[in-house]
Amino acid sequence: VCWNLGPLPMATPMAAPFMCLRRLPHRTARAHLFVVLSVSLCLAGGFLRQASEKWAVVVLTSAAELLPGLGRGRFEARQARCRGALGGEGGVEEHPRPRKPKAERLFAKARRLRERGDVEGAIAAYAELAVLQPACKEAWLNLGLCHSEEGDCDAAMQAYNRALDADKDWGDAHYNKGLLFEDMGSPEEAVTCYRVATNCPSSCEQQGRYWSSCGLVLNDLGRNEEALHSYDEAIKATPLSLDAWVNRGQVLSEMGRYDEAIQSYKKALDLCNDEDPGIWYNMALTYALLEDVSLAETAFSKAVGLDRLEVMAIIHNFRPGGPALEERRAEEREYLREKVALLAGSAEESRWNNITRLVARLRGFEADPDWMLQRLLDSAAHGGETAYGTTWLEGWVSLTRGAGLSAADPGRASMAVFGSSLGWQCFLGHMDLGYSSCVGYELLASQVSASEAVAREFGLDALEFRCQDALEADIGDLGLLWLNTYAWPSDVKEKLCSKILAEAPLGAMIVSYQPLPILELDRFQQVLELQATSQLETSWDPELEGHIYKVAKR
Repeated sequence: VCWNLGPLPMATPMAAPFMCLRRLPHRTARAHLFVVLSVSLCLAGGFLRQASEKWAVVVLTSAAELLPGLGRGRFEARQARCRGALGGEGGVEEHPRPRKPKAERLFAKARRLRERGDVEGAIAAYAELAVLQPACKEAWLNLGLCHSEEGDCDAAMQAYNRALDADKDWGDAHYNKGLLFEDMGSPEEAVTCYRVATNCPSSCEQQGRYWSSCGLVLNDLGRNEEALHSYDEAIKATPLSLDAWVNRGQVLSEMGRYDEAIQSYKKALDLCNDEDPGIWYNMALTYALLEDVSLAETAFSKAVGLDRLEVMAIIHNFRPGGPALEERRAEEREYLREKVALLAGSAEESRWNNITRLVARLRGFEADPDWMLQRLLDSAAHGGETAYGTTWLEGWVSLTRGAGLSAADPGRASMAVFGSSLGWQCFLGHMDLGYSSCVGYELLASQVSASEAVAREFGLDALEFRCQDALEADIGDLGLLWLNTYAWPSDVKEKLCSKILAEAPLGAMIVSYQPLPILELDRFQQVLELQATSQLETSWDPELEGHIYKVAKR
């Protein structure tokens, strides 16, 4: 009965630009059912003792496969001890090998330390266990997981390789090695590991996991045909996998096969009783791409009705989800409240009261279903490729203070923002940095009209918002150019850098949320000199690094 429960609704979404992308299924509740069964069996008395021991191994091992492992998508080798048996994720071994009492104690100690958050202590215990039993693949795998969580990729890779020395056909070791390659920025090697894992003896659930992970990386690489094949294989292995159906719909949509994408999403909705806002959001965008506005609006209303906060998180590319997004918005409000309280009675109090009002107004737009729907429809008109994200005000402050970005520093009073969206940087550039004029360039008309409405409301006549290609903008007299170009294609970014070097005045400051491709642009008389970098928190990346450049003579 437990195995036939099917996937639970609300699997964790990972938002790609305007799509709810699924990576990890939510297995915890089913695992708890297995634990309950195992406890009941182990408590059976007398003449049922042998049977209970046998089933405790099977049940606990099944629960181990369902419980989350360490880190993103990683699965710890969990040991179910019964009559001295050593079992990993793949199930109880056919010929259980005896374990020494010290090894048993070390494994239990390592698990306890890890569960308490003492990763370094767990590493020491697993390392000691690996020395004691060099052929214990589970010890090496878990040691690698701990090293990976600590950010020591080299040590993690060595541990995974030792696990594979002990068992070269262990799919989970290849799988976790693939995840490590992803973390190291080596997606091709990750794909190789996932494909090797699919050829290893493993359960259907494990096969589904390997194929899905392979599909996600291939999708990121733009190899959509191969990604689609991977998702199809994942569905063959786990036909009730909500995540595989959603990811299949995502890649079909990217391939322009919208009708087939809709069918995949409908299958996913069947599996979760129509109760997943992320899937409904994907359906809305896909209908919009099919230019069926009526069905798009219906699907979007369903998504917002189920969980408006979750839809907001998807739009913001905020991976922790809706409730965490609301908490983060509340933290920003508290930051502003404390800021104003500290400035009470000073000349700055009025300015920061206005900034507080501005932030509340813009955050209100972001929570407005009408604004979200209009943005979705606008995005579909541009191929669904226009991503949205927000910089928290604390991040703005940390990036702009002491970096030579105020209007007084470059000596020019004008500013421009490429990819202005709701106009955040335009408003703050005027109200906080002192630029008397600012022009925001944005392709989505709905965002331009929203920005204009806020500007009128606050009496900011010096600000201008244009629905225009930023590469056509006049930047000849700028003091500051702010680039919200994180999701722009690399070839467009290179054209942008060429434009800056050819047209921007000497001394102009440039802010970018990623390094600019400036090394190859040596045909210009001007250069972009990196002045500073600063870590800031954005909705799509809590540890993003902002880069500040200055236009200078070569």
